[in-house]
Amino acid sequence: MKKERQNAILELIGSSAIDTQEALTDAIRKMGFECTQTTISRDISELQLTKIGGAYRRFSDSPAKPIERVFANHVLDIVMAGPNLIVIKTNLGSAQVVAAELDQVKWKEVVGTVAGDDTIFVAIKGKHEQSILWKRMKRLPKGVVL
Repeated sequence: MKKERQNAILELIGSSAIDTQEALTDAIRKMGFECTQTTISRDISELQLTKIGGAYRRFSDSPAKPIERVFANHVLDIVMAGPNLIVIKTNLGSAQVVAAELDQVKWKEVVGTVAGDDTIFVAIKGKHEQSILWKRMKRLPKGVVL
């Protein structure tokens, strides 16, 4: 029953924008599954679902690195601003996800990140490092607007 319910969850999030556990629980119940929101919460965790653009989605099982997936799903634009700053524009609500991943990869050029809702300031050591990092980021996939 668990496997069938989880397959139904994957079908639902693939075909419609479901933005809350409550909405997902209601939709699964309408499909004939008896479950609680706690059960759905566990399923979300086990299926490694995340909110992208305000709706639950599953990261691709492709061999892409996490930073590549994060950029592909969230980043809209990257610009240099002065000699020690790169500004990244993201989908609304995605800046903290991207900044956390940038902090996680520990690129030596990055001093730190500050994230709002849809904008990230990336502090860089210097102009040379800024150029290196900007080129690296520009090669990453981006532009998926959800």
